[in-house]
Amino acid sequence: MLIISFGMMALNLWSTTQPIPEPATIYKSGLTADLFGIDKKSWAFVFMDTSSDGSTSAYSDRTIKSTSSCESYPVIDGGNGNFTNLAISKNGKSEGSKVRLPIAAGPDQTTFFTVPFTTCGEGCSIVEALEASANEPWYYKCNITVGPVINAQNANQEVSLPLRHMSSAAIALQGYAANPKLNDTQYRIYVSESTYGYPRNGSADDFGYQISYFAIGAIAAAANSNNPSIYAIGDRPVIGTQLKITQHVLLLGLLIGLVSVQAACFVTTAFVANRVVVKDESVFSTASILRPVMNSLGDHGNIAEGKQICEVLSHLRLRYTAVRDEKDRSLWKVGLSNAEMLKRFPDLKVYD
Repeated sequence: MLIISFGMMALNLWSTTQPIPEPATIYKSGLTADLFGIDKKSWAFVFMDTSSDGSTSAYSDRTIKSTSSCESYPVIDGGNGNFTNLAISKNGKSEGSKVRLPIAAGPDQTTFFTVPFTTCGEGCSIVEALEASANEPWYYKCNITVGPVINAQNANQEVSLPLRHMSSAAIALQGYAANPKLNDTQYRIYVSESTYGYPRNGSADDFGYQISYFAIGAIAAAANSNNPSIYAIGDRPVIGTQLKITQHVLLLGLLIGLVSVQAACFVTTAFVANRVVVKDESVFSTASILRPVMNSLGDHGNIAEGKQICEVLSHLRLRYTAVRDEKDRSLWKVGLSNAEMLKRFPDLKVYD
């Protein structure tokens, strides 16, 4: 009974035909599908890797696929659901072939039935069905196969053959109340208003598509419900950051603007720095610069204290500037002076 419950749970994972996600793609619950339709006959389930704390899951490169191969035949007698014996038309012949049903379930429903102990290959089951109708009944016979796990790296990542075989016929399995009179045939009934009982009107591909979906859904539900999980050694999936540039022109403009501003600052700094005369920091050079100030104190400046010197010179406003030499007016030197500020340094012949 559990395997069919898993198949019914697959309705929550329904998806449309779309590409299988790339490995390491982050799984987003409610936004990303679990099952992926490959074509009109196949479904795939992608196993996921989850971090140890369960906060992040990512699609792996391990997949498992279910495929279907179905034939459909019009029912020419007994197809209204009130009989267990059917007559179907093969190859357009008016003379019907006989098919026996496990139960007469009435009109407007689909009865799926299978013999669990028969097989059509590894992971393959034969599923038959009557799409009962008072107007247009159909009989279907399908081979449903659930393949092995692709890219499995160890036995823990495999799906056992018995589980694959059960899942392939899950849509028809009861799990109880098998009918011994019909060689252990099991059956399930789905009303026509349900997803799995919806009439396909003779489309073998559509009918097989829904059975293979049920089969892969049973595998998916079992995988998602598996506990405890297998702990593996390796890199755990985490959410990363991706930079996506859409406005290339704007970005280029910002970069050019930043470089231009830095270049302008560099030129301005270099221009201002070249206008400053920097002398060495020795005590002799400092004394030489301060000599004009001390000379204004006269001979008594040598015995004055610092506070007295500050009181005497408090009215002075001095600046570092270029002044003419008193002895040779053609020479300039740099020093402290109360001379007016020059707009630019003159062409100095000698630096004192």
